[in-house]
Amino acid sequence: MNPEADILAIARDLALPAKDVRTAGIYFLFKDSELIYIGQSGGCQVRINQHLMQTLIDFDAYTILPVQGSRAYRGQVERALIEYFQPTYNLCTEEERSRRNGLRLAA
Repeated sequence: MNPEADILAIARDLALPAKDVRTAGIYFLFKDSELIYIGQSGGCQVRINQHLMQTLIDFDAYTILPVQGSRAYRGQVERALIEYFQPTYNLCTEEERSRRNGLRLAA
């Protein structure tokens, strides 16, 4: 039994269609099937699109886990998931992310 795989399978089963941009919840970003980032937003699809435009996190798939409740509650859920999974990009600074992707931050 692999609890990490079980949690991610549940998240994928509950994933919402990309067209629902107003969905509040937790989103998971993947690169080559590896979980690399966990975030939370009141509009997950909009936030994921922002990540795509910023290019600081190189990902090729995502899923959204709907979470009802306040922003503070979503933040608690997000922190618990980050602590459990320890995704690479949640554990590094913006400067480190930029270096990984070959980008330079404006001074």
